[in-house]
Amino acid sequence: MRYRKHLAHRPLAVLAFAQIVGLAIIISNFYGAAGYTYGPRYFTDAIPWFVLLAILGLDAMRHAQDASSHRMEIAAAIFLLAVSAAINARGAWSFAGMDWVHAYGDKHQQTIFDWRYPQFMAGLIEPPKD
Repeated sequence: MRYRKHLAHRPLAVLAFAQIVGLAIIISNFYGAAGYTYGPRYFTDAIPWFVLLAILGLDAMRHAQDASSHRMEIAAAIFLLAVSAAINARGAWSFAGMDWVHAYGDKHQQTIFDWRYPQFMAGLIEPPKD
């Protein structure tokens, strides 16, 4: 958003954004189980559009006048990418996340978004005593 004035292919960026929003609207109107652990599941069709937006954004950032202020943005992006990879790797390689669903998630549907014991931390921290 910060470099939208420098976008070389604005219609392509608008198309990608519209595709992502449209898919989000379609998914939000669908009720069904997507699986027993976390991850994109139904939203995987949007990943190429996010990649396209990232490429267009990086290109616009490269063409911006204030190139010296990009260090913090790049550092934040690398940090967030590392956190994302760590959380998703934990879900992919840990059976504790699957156990969380059966032991905690199925019984406590009303507290499934309780951040005291998130699914990606299953096996690393103790569940809350309720």
